[in-house]
Amino acid sequence: MEETTLINQVIQHHSDSNDTIEDVRNTWDEKEDMLIGNLTDSISANSTKSQIYDPRLATIIYERVARVSANQPKGKTYAISKDDIGKNKLMNMILDKYVYKNANSQFSFMTKVRLMDLYSLVYGVQFTLVDWCDKDNYEGPDFWLLPIRDCFPQPGACSIEESDWFQVATLKSKKWLESRKDLPGWKNIDVLLDKIKGTAGTTRSDLDDQRKTSVEEIREPNVPGDKNNPKLQIITEYRKDKWITFSKEHRLILREIDNPHQNNKLPIVAKHSFPLLDSIYGLGEFERGKTLQYAINSLINLYMDGVKFSLYPPLQINEDGVVPSSIKWGPAEKWLVDRPNVDVQVTQMSPQGLNTFQSTYSFLIAALMNQSGTTDTTISSQTDVSLGKTPEALKMIERREGSRDSWDRFMLEQSLTEITERFINLITIKLKKPVAMRLFEDEVAELEKYYPDTLEIFESGRGMIKVKKDMINVKYDYEIEPGSTAKKDPNDEQQMLTNIMQISLSSPQILASLNKKGKDIDFGELYRRWIMGAGVKDPERIIVEQELQPQEPQGMPPQPPQGMPPQGQPGIAGVDPDIARAMQEIMSVTGGMGGVPSAR
Repeated sequence: MEETTLINQVIQHHSDSNDTIEDVRNTWDEKEDMLIGNLTDSISANSTKSQIYDPRLATIIYERVARVSANQPKGKTYAISKDDIGKNKLMNMILDKYVYKNANSQFSFMTKVRLMDLYSLVYGVQFTLVDWCDKDNYEGPDFWLLPIRDCFPQPGACSIEESDWFQVATLKSKKWLESRKDLPGWKNIDVLLDKIKGTAGTTRSDLDDQRKTSVEEIREPNVPGDKNNPKLQIITEYRKDKWITFSKEHRLILREIDNPHQNNKLPIVAKHSFPLLDSIYGLGEFERGKTLQYAINSLINLYMDGVKFSLYPPLQINEDGVVPSSIKWGPAEKWLVDRPNVDVQVTQMSPQGLNTFQSTYSFLIAALMNQSGTTDTTISSQTDVSLGKTPEALKMIERREGSRDSWDRFMLEQSLTEITERFINLITIKLKKPVAMRLFEDEVAELEKYYPDTLEIFESGRGMIKVKKDMINVKYDYEIEPGSTAKKDPNDEQQMLTNIMQISLSSPQILASLNKKGKDIDFGELYRRWIMGAGVKDPERIIVEQELQPQEPQGMPPQPPQGMPPQGQPGIAGVDPDIARAMQEIMSVTGGMGGVPSAR
């Protein structure tokens, strides 16, 4: 396409998108204010002197993010071009041991996951850009969180999947632009640098007011420019078949390349709070709870002003009956008046508003908690039957909170699956240098039969493998493990381990069935995890390496204690009789299936 035609086209796209999102963009200031606790409701900001913000809604979101995105995602890759178990294992290891640990542009990988979830609950959606990262210490895929004000979606498109293009604006420095000059597809860099020579460039403060967040307006209202290394706004339009980078201000095309991901997809992934059928921005928690949050803030500030009036009520003074020079404010002051208690009187005010504060406040808190799928046990059940501290109320809280967490976790996992699929695609087409990974002993055993020539095994049983592109260069499917990012309850795992030990020791048929299939249960490892799960300090000092004893002369094997099956018979699977008996005693002390001793 001719360059003049192309620059006119992408600039028109930018203008159309900018105009289309104006109405929704006008709501972002309020949401950002709620995130940082800045009062903006009309009553609190303009009609009261008390400036108190009750961060209920923000706290609900922070807590949900902490529960939903507590752990690194886990999943499995499957080669779809052919059944290759070895390639599957390698790709899984690359993701877990290499990509997730090094995809730290902007922030660490897990910090970005949490922020992606957080800002989706604030705005309704959070957009991310997935691309290849080539730094000194890391070559691999990565993703970047995109400030929502710098994103310009295609007008009319209600999802990334149905979008033909998506524009992202950013500020780039002179040094960054100079580093692009020798890269394929880049052009007109010298022309652009010449145009900004001697200027301080463009800062966030120079952008349109709608492009600056409420946080920037409060914390960094005036960002100075830098004549030595000026910045300039450049915009990239991502299409499914090509990427176009341009300067709208100087009407220059800076890059035009075919889609380097070679997947006919936009490199943009959206994480929604609640997706909508007719808007790409979705519905967030702040939008749903804004009016209730405003009402809570207004009520608190009006109440606090009312308390001040009740402590220091206005006075009605008859100026003809009072010596003005004698009026002094303070305890034990003396005024000169003609008629005491007549010329100076306290203004009588109705206490009705103050008396109804608690019931109104409880009602608003209950409504806010209900719309967020949680509740507050400090509120009386008379306000809402689902509130309070009764066992029934607590169970209801857990079910409702779990349902909302489950929805948000599902949306997060959908986005992480898309991001990881793009990671895998980039690894298979762009990896240049071999990836070196250290392996544990069991991982060495898994890969040794597939890649014996590429493994370097150490004396300790551990090893290292260098993965080259041709070792993994096939197509893959990826499935995330549901719930892998969510916060785990250690008590649940501890109870599960207790149940496994109880059932295994009391049901010989289970172990016998495993023995017939050549399998066994490692009771030593099971017991070690049980101790660690109980929160015992220094478990390695309890379970220690066994000291080898001199072998006894060959003879008759010792007989097991009375009542215990012989070692090696079904139901024991090689477990030492004393250990088995001790574990059964532990189960009886802890209440069998129900109890777990707690560590102090």
